[in-house]
Amino acid sequence: MVFVNSTKRWYIAATVALVVVAGVTVFAWPIVTGRSTRFERKINFAPVPLAAAQAIRADIAPDDLIDFVDVRRVDFALRRGSDLTGGVWNTFANNPHERSFGNVVVTKDSFRRTLAAYQARLVGKASALGLPSQTLKACLDSIAPRDSLAVLPVGAYFAKYAGDEIWILVCKWERLAPQGPVHLSHVRTWAFRAADQELLSFQTCM
Repeated sequence: MVFVNSTKRWYIAATVALVVVAGVTVFAWPIVTGRSTRFERKINFAPVPLAAAQAIRADIAPDDLIDFVDVRRVDFALRRGSDLTGGVWNTFANNPHERSFGNVVVTKDSFRRTLAAYQARLVGKASALGLPSQTLKACLDSIAPRDSLAVLPVGAYFAKYAGDEIWILVCKWERLAPQGPVHLSHVRTWAFRAADQELLSFQTCM
């Protein structure tokens, strides 16, 4: 009987310890890492089939992938005061979809045409889905690159933040060369409030 009671006490103590550790982990994680557990939402980002099939190719023409730009409403509601910039980056950057555009090549002479085509395709998809396409267009216009940067939008996601509807934009980018093609191997993310296109977050890889 003493052995049974001791075993029960050990089991209860171990269970309580596990509960305490789990609770501390949940509450301490955002403090220690700077990341919120609220950002661990599962949003599926499938790689572009054409890019996956042609992964051995060094170069992919922009027109080959334009039909695969991603526009949709996502379940990504964040409460006010959350780290929006970190949440957007951790969820939307470096996903299989945007990585599929890493071998897209553009030139200084061709990029403006490519950008206009991609913007139009994103806006068209938003309209077809019944999403506010005109606010998306305004957001896209506000990030149009200047000087020698090529910034190509490949994803637009309609979500919510602190009760506001927002657009999250994912773009591939690279500095244009004076001559010859460049690969769009880097990524940037933005979040805009849809109603007035106020910039809420921005992050880029170097």
